[in-house]
Amino acid sequence: MLFLDINMPLKNGFECLREIKAGGSFRGMKIIMFSTSSSTIHIEISYKLGADFYAVKPGSFQHLKEMLAKILDIDWDATQRNKKNFLLASRTMNAL
Repeated sequence: MLFLDINMPLKNGFECLREIKAGGSFRGMKIIMFSTSSSTIHIEISYKLGADFYAVKPGSFQHLKEMLAKILDIDWDATQRNKKNFLLASRTMNAL
C-alpha cells in the first residue's frame, strides 16, 4: 500500500502515480492519493491515472488516526476499484 500526496517536492503525486502505473513493477500495490484537496478535478485525475482510492486529509490528528485505521482495515481482496467508492473523506469513512 502506498500513500501519495499530490503536493510533493520535485515531483507531484500525479506524476509519481503515472510512472508507477506505467512501470508495471508494482502491479498489485494499492495506491491511495492522500491530500488536503477535495477538488473534483484532483479526484478525477487520480481515478483516471489508476489510484485505488482518494483520501481527503481530515482536519484533526484524531480523525487522521481514525481514517488511517479504517484504510488499513480494508479487505483489499474483497474491495474492487470503482468510482462510487473512490473518495474517502471523513463523512464517507463510516461506510467502509
